[in-house]
Amino acid sequence: MGKREELIEKIRAQGFVLPIAQNPPFPLVSLEDFFLGNEDDGSIGCNLLEHPGLEQFFERLKFIRERQDVQDVLVAVIEIEEDFPDMWPFSDHIYIITSASRTEVENWLAELQPDEVVEGWATEKPSNAPEILPGFNIFHAWWD
Repeated sequence: MGKREELIEKIRAQGFVLPIAQNPPFPLVSLEDFFLGNEDDGSIGCNLLEHPGLEQFFERLKFIRERQDVQDVLVAVIEIEEDFPDMWPFSDHIYIITSASRTEVENWLAELQPDEVVEGWATEKPSNAPEILPGFNIFHAWWD
């Protein structure tokens, strides 16, 4: 089983209805689950005129996750096109759990050009969402 199929199984295990989730919350996966094996630039940031590339997305998000003031960085998957095996599951939201301010998070993400960074969950809290540590908040960055 390849990385794409493993990812789809993890997403389905969270109750995801294919191909497009009609009933949020959207499933959360780790950076490694989403990016390792992914060669589809359209899987995230597809609206960007100058896409920085998946490797840059992955490296930047890992760098953010390694900060002392960050609990985790997670990817929300909103769509899977199973009939197109070259298409990786699609995300337009990244969640960052941190004690930093929204302005700081916006600065960390600037090179990835999100359309917006907003405090809180974009939809209902996902079933596999981690418990947020005291003093930390959740922010979501999204690409339209």
